[in-house]
Amino acid sequence: MHKNDIYNSSKNVDVFRLLLSDEDFIKTMDDFREKENIYDYEDSNEWIAQKEEEFYKWIKSDEYINEKNKIKNDYESKKINFQERKSLQTELNKKNPLNKISMFCKDVIKKFNLPQNFSMHINNFLFTGDLENPLLGAGVFFEETRQGNKEDEKILSINIYQNPSEEDFDVLKRFIKHRTRNFPKYREIKYLDAKLELESAYNNKKSYRKIGENINNKAIAKDMFEDSNKNKKVVDDVSAIKKMRTKLFHKKSSEKSSGK
Repeated sequence: MHKNDIYNSSKNVDVFRLLLSDEDFIKTMDDFREKENIYDYEDSNEWIAQKEEEFYKWIKSDEYINEKNKIKNDYESKKINFQERKSLQTELNKKNPLNKISMFCKDVIKKFNLPQNFSMHINNFLFTGDLENPLLGAGVFFEETRQGNKEDEKILSINIYQNPSEEDFDVLKRFIKHRTRNFPKYREIKYLDAKLELESAYNNKKSYRKIGENINNKAIAKDMFEDSNKNKKVVDDVSAIKKMRTKLFHKKSSEKSSGK
């Protein structure tokens, strides 16, 4: 899954700047920095390298192994249910040194009622103390995600992190229209049952003649349109159905055969 497009919204920068003037927010940042000795590191990579060392020691510790086994055994013996097991595993994962930053950012998001995608900016601010993160300047509002081969997989997922304004909806509409221009495009097919019945009758003319029934286009027009003089319409309508199928389901093969 890859992020391909970002919708820019400068209002996120203003919101984050206002957040930086909140004393409770700043204290929350400073307390975490002091607790995790972040001031002793030049950047997040150095801090993460240290936490990786702590992580490998932690997963080999008696505390981790015993607690993990207890959760597993209690669940298998039905002392705890699935939700309780999930909750205990979450608490155990919080002790993972590598998860401390992400867990902290999630708590800050919840405490200060921030959009989910602000997590990356909070992470950045912890180590830099500024707004240099370029994605913050972009103000991510929604992203396009693709799965699999770019040409074969036509999937567009929209992640909405904030209550959209009317302007946001206008941009979103243009974005979707542009990004789905090569996606399958369907419209309502009026009177489809009647059209398929007409085509079936047209295609089965020879079968009816074999059993002695004189079925021709005039007879079909008489039955379907109550007018035998509309025999040309029978041919045109059947041709239109075939063209519709080609356009919807066989576009690539028809382009190859025509040399496009």
